[in-house]
Amino acid sequence: MGVDGVWVGATHGDSYLYFAVAPGEHHPCASWQSAVILSAGHQGAAAHFRAEDGRVYYFRVKNSWSREYPADIEFGPLDSDEAQLLISKFSLSTSHPQ
Repeated sequence: MGVDGVWVGATHGDSYLYFAVAPGEHHPCASWQSAVILSAGHQGAAAHFRAEDGRVYYFRVKNSWSREYPADIEFGPLDSDEAQLLISKFSLSTSHPQ
C-alpha cells in the first residue's frame, strides 16, 4: 500500500495496517505483489480522499486469485462499523522498509 507515491506498508492474508496522514488531499493505492506470475486482471487500484484533522478513514483492499480466474483487487473506502468488525477479526501487520 502506498499514499502519495510513498510506500507505507504491506499486509499478508487476513491482516490490516494503519498510518497517519496530514490534513489535505491524498492518493492511496494498492497493488498485488506475488511470486506467482498472475494472469490478466486488476492487479492495482487507486483512490483519493481529503483528510480532515482528527478524523479516521478506513479503506479495504481485497485480493482474489484462483487458477480459473484472473487476479483481481478491490480497493475503496469502508464504513467505520464494518472496519471495526474486520479489525476485531484480523491481525495487525507490521512492515519495515527494506
